[in-house]
Amino acid sequence: MPSVTAVRRELRAFAELLALCGFCVALPLLEIFGRTPEQFVFRDVQGFDVVEFGLAVVLVPPLVLWALEAVVGLLAPRLRPPVHLVFVGVLVAGFVIQTARPLVTGPLLLVLASVAGVGAALVYSRTRAGRLWLGYAAFAPLLFLGLFLTTSQASELITGEQVAALDVPVGSPAPVVMVVFDEFPLESIMTSNGEIDGELFPNFARLADDAHWFRNATAVSGYTWNSVPSMLTGMMPVTDETPLAFADDHPDNLFTLLGGTYELDVHESITRLCPTNLCETSTGLPGGRRELVGDAVDIMSSRLSFTGDWENPVAGLAESVEAADTEASAREYDADLRLPVRFAQLLDGIAATGDAPALHYLHLLFPHVPHRFLPSGESYEAPAFVGLGPDDVWTDDPTPVDLARQRHLLQVGYVDALLGDLISTLEDLGTYDESLLVVTGDHGISFRPSTTLRGFRVDVLDDGSAADLMWVPLFVKEPHQTSGTVSDTNVLLVDVLPTIADVLDAEVPWDVDGQSMLGPARRTTTKPYFGSPASKYGVVGTGPRADVDGPSLWPLVLDRGVDRFLPLTGDDDRFWRIGPGSSSIDTSLVGRTVDDVPDGVLVPTQADLLEPGDLVVDPTSGTVPAFVHGTLDELPAGTELAIAVNGVLRAVTRSFDDEGASAFAVMVGDEHFEPGPNSITVYAVR
Repeated sequence: MPSVTAVRRELRAFAELLALCGFCVALPLLEIFGRTPEQFVFRDVQGFDVVEFGLAVVLVPPLVLWALEAVVGLLAPRLRPPVHLVFVGVLVAGFVIQTARPLVTGPLLLVLASVAGVGAALVYSRTRAGRLWLGYAAFAPLLFLGLFLTTSQASELITGEQVAALDVPVGSPAPVVMVVFDEFPLESIMTSNGEIDGELFPNFARLADDAHWFRNATAVSGYTWNSVPSMLTGMMPVTDETPLAFADDHPDNLFTLLGGTYELDVHESITRLCPTNLCETSTGLPGGRRELVGDAVDIMSSRLSFTGDWENPVAGLAESVEAADTEASAREYDADLRLPVRFAQLLDGIAATGDAPALHYLHLLFPHVPHRFLPSGESYEAPAFVGLGPDDVWTDDPTPVDLARQRHLLQVGYVDALLGDLISTLEDLGTYDESLLVVTGDHGISFRPSTTLRGFRVDVLDDGSAADLMWVPLFVKEPHQTSGTVSDTNVLLVDVLPTIADVLDAEVPWDVDGQSMLGPARRTTTKPYFGSPASKYGVVGTGPRADVDGPSLWPLVLDRGVDRFLPLTGDDDRFWRIGPGSSSIDTSLVGRTVDDVPDGVLVPTQADLLEPGDLVVDPTSGTVPAFVHGTLDELPAGTELAIAVNGVLRAVTRSFDDEGASAFAVMVGDEHFEPGPNSITVYAVR
């Protein structure tokens, strides 16, 4: 039996590790996740699971280190004190890295952290005051945990929401299907003459033939936690308030409006406006807690690096996608399309609907970053962004910015295929005609050199960014509607709920800021937009309202029409013919064999491909090496390049500067890769 002295020694060692891990690990993680509760919602973690996460963040790291010390002490007792001393120095160095990195990076930060770690170890080993301070500091992590569980934004997830459904009569009940795509600007599917680009996006064109297309619809915010509640409540965001997208904060919404008379089949992603007593809260993602731990590890890894930007947990949210399971489903899936799990659940829920009217709602994080899908449903591995600098501002070089927009449009092609699957499902079930179908985006995204990606940390949006972020697709197909219309009336996303209520003949029992899109048009052309000032992690409040004159920005929307970026060619290569920076590059090389190009035009160059082993393609994997990138040893940035796959030119681009190196990156269509090994050759173009 261990002596009292031994027990006290072990408790003291654990307390010291608890204190140091508290400042190095627990404090940053609890602060970050406390301000981004959407991370818990997306991972389907709530209730006691949130408490469990907080306890794990505080207790697991020191327990692991203490156990390692104990094992060392059993095997080699004389090594126990030096190991503890090393842990003290490393944890202090880790804290200094995170604290000082906003000021210094690279080798200087390494030196600073090393000096701090060694100094802390010396102070601990040679002074009683240092050891005494660590003993008292052991109470700090418990304070961090208490604040996380009681005052953070994530604390609202612990108790859950209990909001009653409203008793609202529905005079004209009809099945309602509403799909909100995330980060989806109108310009991504519209040409410069104001039409849907049916060549690239046939299913959106198909929907426009049957529905009201509100071409002048705008989001009221560029941040989901403002924009989605505005749609579902019909009310504007409130300036200078911290937005929480939970039912307790927005009890009057579409789900409580119809919850008394409709079956609710609701699939939210990072909001939780449907109360837990009315909706199942599962996001359909397996291993939620395990994935959350992975998120925490990724964040700490980025925070402890000496270079680069800190990992934003929300930016890493990505829909889980699995191959279609035809045996487990009540419908026949497209065998060539890999479906997001929650999208497949939506389709299955529609198929399983009984005679009672039902509301089917899905907020899908597509075409939202990360961009990793091709229109065929095949996926590829790639960095989240190339060319995005601090504070989410694009580089002034158009080449990587064009590449980012191309990847976005490829993912929009995937979204178009999903929409086609939804329409086909409704038609196969015989419910398409009678359904009220609403398809929209919550806000846009901007791809302009030297400007903001999403408008975060920007006091005033420039006109171009405002045009990209505000205008979104919005389609409303009424029950038994037989022909499409195009409306340019001034429509805001707060009009979605009043329009649904209008079609269903249901009176909204609270004051709304929106109005039915099917009623009299607004007399004003003013469009409100609420900024989203953000800290390094998460949103700290709703920004001030800015009133934009719609007609003055509309030409900027048209100027960004997808045909200006992917010129009309009449062939199957449009997605690949932009060639990043294509305004001055001859895309006619795309599709030609190398042997057919006149001598002297193509000059083979030495390129170091990144991940060259990925060029071995397994047709059953669902992934292809569509993102081809590397560095160039001899050619400067700005060099015109052509990239050949298996002897055929598939992309043109310009090299660009990537942290001092000349780099290149292009997208290649999945149909151009052969099973097994593939060859990539990079040429300079004269």
